[in-house]
Amino acid sequence: MSDQIYPGSPVMVKIDGSKVRAIREAKGLTQLYVATAVEVTTDTVSRWENKRYPSIKKENGIKLADALEVELDEILDVSTLQEDTDTEINADSSPATDQIGQSPDQVNRIQQSQYGKRSTGTKRFNSKVLIYALPIVLVMVCIGVYYFLTGRGNVADSALSVERIVAPHFIAGQPLPVFVQIEKSDQNAVSIIVKEQLPPGCRLGSVSPPPSGEDLGNTIKWLTRITSSTTFFFTVITEPTFQGSLHFSGVSRDTLSGDAALNIIGDSKSASSLHHWADANGDNRISDDEILAVYDLLSSDTNQIIDLDLLEEIWLGDGYIWQPEKQQFTIVQ
Repeated sequence: MSDQIYPGSPVMVKIDGSKVRAIREAKGLTQLYVATAVEVTTDTVSRWENKRYPSIKKENGIKLADALEVELDEILDVSTLQEDTDTEINADSSPATDQIGQSPDQVNRIQQSQYGKRSTGTKRFNSKVLIYALPIVLVMVCIGVYYFLTGRGNVADSALSVERIVAPHFIAGQPLPVFVQIEKSDQNAVSIIVKEQLPPGCRLGSVSPPPSGEDLGNTIKWLTRITSSTTFFFTVITEPTFQGSLHFSGVSRDTLSGDAALNIIGDSKSASSLHHWADANGDNRISDDEILAVYDLLSSDTNQIIDLDLLEEIWLGDGYIWQPEKQQFTIVQ
């Protein structure tokens, strides 16, 4: 990757706007979210995507790639990368000499001639080290195989953490999202079962990923195999006249935690109120910290389920008021 450097100017890079747009839409991100993450306006993001600003500051390019959750090279113009490759090939193909005009092959032959005896001694030394170290290595390999076959590794270091995240309050009749986060420290595949019991007085809305089943007792069941941290998601909806609290419960079981089912930790209760579920402190506005906390939980699947446009409109305003009689929000400007 080559950078364009002009005297007194910042380092610039060329981006491919069509790639930026395709990645953003594939991940379900809005231009407003990207603009906020990069600290530019939505008009600027639009111009980047329409290739009206093909060259941008490298620091903005890095921020843009971070917002899209990709490497910087993935959004750069392909022609720029090809030019860089051609330049590197031409540079590598030119004959190289040292300070006295000798090629690297000549220098190597001189060094081998001058230090040949020392090199031979080094080989003898390495052979002795190998003879003494080989039994130790074999013993360590045997121990590792034994622990692998008997499953006697440190299970605590590999165990999963399953936590439920739900807002402390919700508006009756409106979807309340529930997140089940599975934290996993390594990249080894593991099978897991997650069961979530729906509280009385509500019905199931959307679910992601699709559940393996749902029984008559309103229990959502997932059976899957994961290699990294994963988030399950579903929404519940009550009647508009509902008053009271919803109580959540669930269990998980995986191949790392043994035979017993483990209760899902985290939030277990949410009460009906006149506050949006993302308004964590109930002050009738959605702050920067609150909307960032929501975005940290979202994935490309959940973005299509949650009304992000409404969420961002409330965040951009000075506050909101829920009108029960109209079943809608009024945004304070």
